[in-house]
Amino acid sequence: MIRRPPRSTLSSSSAASDVYKRQALGDFLLVGVLPDDVVHSQKGLNWPIMALHERVLNVSACKYVDDVLIGASNSVSQDMINTFNICKVAGGSPSEIQGEHDPFLVPKQLGIYVQLQKSENQLQTGDVADRIIAQHTKYAKRNASRSQKELDYYSQTKQYVADTN
Repeated sequence: MIRRPPRSTLSSSSAASDVYKRQALGDFLLVGVLPDDVVHSQKGLNWPIMALHERVLNVSACKYVDDVLIGASNSVSQDMINTFNICKVAGGSPSEIQGEHDPFLVPKQLGIYVQLQKSENQLQTGDVADRIIAQHTKYAKRNASRSQKELDYYSQTKQYVADTN
């Protein structure tokens, strides 16, 4: 089973690289996609970038993914491991919450948890979102300036030109 952290989707190249690494751990890759409300509560306003159905379609389109668990729980439980006959659970970030709130606590206790190395590609979905916001702000300022210049032209300098027929 693969568990995508709430901070990522398959819309970044590093996330796709992580999926490839996880696929190499076994012969069947089950990807759990968290519900929108869980991602929103953990990541904050404007997250997730894509709605649940868009993220599911995105993950399903990945050639390394065999099946998708829609609306997966935030943590991997013993029941989930038994139900899906999970042999390995791969985590991508060592900075996950530790202790009793660790989403990988049960797999770690069972000895089936595998920590993946951080991707060499550092481009994350958050980076793309930050770029979009920065460009949006830049263009909004530019358009506001142009709009003001246009209003000034119409109100102050534009004069009626008589028809010369």
